[in-house]
Amino acid sequence: MSNRDHLQIVDLEFQLAQEKIAEQKVGFDGGGGPPYDGHMDARVAKLEKFADESRSELRTIDVRLAKIETLISGIDKTVATKTDIADIRTALSNIENIVRNSATNVDLQSVKTLVSEAETRTLRWFLGVVLTVAGLGFAAAKVFGP
Repeated sequence: MSNRDHLQIVDLEFQLAQEKIAEQKVGFDGGGGPPYDGHMDARVAKLEKFADESRSELRTIDVRLAKIETLISGIDKTVATKTDIADIRTALSNIENIVRNSATNVDLQSVKTLVSEAETRTLRWFLGVVLTVAGLGFAAAKVFGP
């Protein structure tokens, strides 16, 4: 018997085995029922579709997150810290002490008005920054919220 004859016999046996398996229609667990029944391909297809959709959603979230990070990094450069405000208060206090020691009452009242206006403008600016940061926080919560 030649090698060719052996290959033909092996090929025929393989085909018979495949036909026998196809006739049995038995699942992986031997029972033919869920979860390894004939509907497995449909379930796998659904899972693959879900994975593709999830991947697409993750890309969208990555883009949105990058935009938010860009906005936040820009705010960091323009927001006054507690230390900045404390420095401003110290400087204003020093100016007030100098003015008290060297100015007349009229001059002092004028400087107090200027200092008060500067403090009011600083507080308005600070409140604007706080509201902006809060708005960004709500926007981030809306993007990443449930």
